Amino acid sequence: VEVYLEVLNSIAVAELEGFYKDWDATLFELRKRPRSLDHLGEQLQLAVKVTTDLPVTEAKFEPLQAKYKRLDEFKKQISEEERKRVRELRQHFEDFKGHLGDAKKELDVYREQFKQDLETDMRAFSSACEQLRKDLAESGPYQASLTCAEAFTKIADYKTKLAQRRDKESELRQGMSVFGIQKEPQKDLKEAQMELELPT
Repeated sequence: VEVYLEVLNSIAVAELEGFYKDWDATLFELRKRPRSLDHLGEQLQLAVKVTTDLPVTEAKFEPLQAKYKRLDEFKKQISEEERKRVRELRQHFEDFKGHLGDAKKELDVYREQFKQDLETDMRAFSSACEQLRKDLAESGPYQASLTCAEAFTKIADYKTKLAQRRDKESELRQGMSVFGIQKEPQKDLKEAQMELELPT
């Protein structure tokens, strides 16, 4: 019986401490200032998952209480600190839900800030692509006065610029996916690629 009680107590303690550790770790992560859009996306996903799992978490309390009731029936010695944490579990859970709500509101503020920054970047990117297209039309490798070497140098230069724009476009699309923004590929980039006979 003693071995059974020790095993049961070990399981109960692990479950009890698991709740407290998970809640503290979750709040620690959600309260961080997001470093990037990707990080913000991860935090938002975590907030959704934890919120969805709240009923599942609460449903685990009763089986845990039953374990401690069983331990009491056999008069298993349990520290006062452990009993205190058992008694305070539901209140700590309610506190956690309140802190979770506050963290989600803070993430919404960051989300709006990132969205505004993204929209600003998208407008600047669109203007930069339009300007690149104009520069290619006006100063591209088409002049009869250019030598072959000069023309190839210009082509290489525009290829580099196009590749940089494509990288930026890919970066912006990652941000757009976080906010569910739909936008057609940059027409100016596609036309510039066609003019330079690059693969789209």
